[in-house]
Amino acid sequence: MAKKILEFSGKTENRLIATLLGGDSMNAGRLLLKEHHIPGFEELDFTFRVMGRVLWQKFRVKAPGLL
Repeated sequence: MAKKILEFSGKTENRLIATLLGGDSMNAGRLLLKEHHIPGFEELDFTFRVMGRVLWQKFRVKAPGLL
């Protein structure tokens, strides 16, 4: 699965984040993705929290006078 994600990453300019479910059996895939600077997570809830934080940082509106 990680090899397919790497193959796809070469065809897009978009940021990729992977969730590899399967516990320790997916550690090799997570390591392969990490070596290629693609974040890979074990749990969906953590992936959604990370993506929510990334999107919040990207699209938040700074209130005038606060920063």
